[in-house]
Amino acid sequence: MDFDKAAVDTIMEKLHIQCVGNGYVDMICPTQNIGEFIDYMEELGITIKGFAWWCHVRDGHQSCGLGGPRNQ
Repeated sequence: MDFDKAAVDTIMEKLHIQCVGNGYVDMICPTQNIGEFIDYMEELGITIKGFAWWCHVRDGHQSCGLGGPRNQ
């Protein structure tokens, strides 16, 4: 799929979203920015096929699950 990578990169920077690995298949998006991210992608004509919820580790919270990349 062709899309405006510069526009997506700008949105990702604004919303503090980062790619996991290479490409744009998996991204870490702060929960408070999900709605805005969906709106921006819709404006660009990009379909989001799904979301996976990960454990949000904060001070005093014990990490759960299998681990994974950390959001910068």
